[in-house]
Amino acid sequence: MSFAYTLIAAIFPIFAAIIVGAILKKYLIQSSEVWAGIDRLTYYLLLPALLMIGIYHADFSTGHAGTAVIITMAATLALAAVMLIFRRAITKNTPLFTSIFQGSVRYNSYVLLAVAEALFGSDGLALAIVFIAVMVIVTNILAVVVLNALNGRGAILNALPLAWPGTPSFWRPGPGQS
Repeated sequence: MSFAYTLIAAIFPIFAAIIVGAILKKYLIQSSEVWAGIDRLTYYLLLPALLMIGIYHADFSTGHAGTAVIITMAATLALAAVMLIFRRAITKNTPLFTSIFQGSVRYNSYVLLAVAEALFGSDGLALAIVFIAVMVIVTNILAVVVLNALNGRGAILNALPLAWPGTPSFWRPGPGQS
């Protein structure tokens, strides 16, 4: 089986679910409240359950998870630094830059899980789950720090306390965030 076929087969169900959801919203379930409930159910129950089941069945005896996460974290931090250094060259529009920044340092967990399992089997899925567990925290802190620092709340180091998960701005979307 070719790499392209495997990749498309892994990603197709995600796009099919999006299309089915769009059709359901247009013709069958039009209530915004229902969709907000479905979003919460998926984000707070179904995805964590999938991650816990994957971790439970994972074989971490190879010891590659820590190395992979460290390399990915270093690459993400390097990308964030490069983006901040070249911020003015990217755009002078602060809300636009914060959106571009988030789009660059964040990833789609659902696509990552599907591709990791399709390409690397259960070991790839386990590694992706560990990656998500660590990188969600890192990317959220990066996003909150940059949003707060660039939206008039001071320098990046001054914005660090606002990035703590117990702080409301950690959970609430800010300007330029969708």
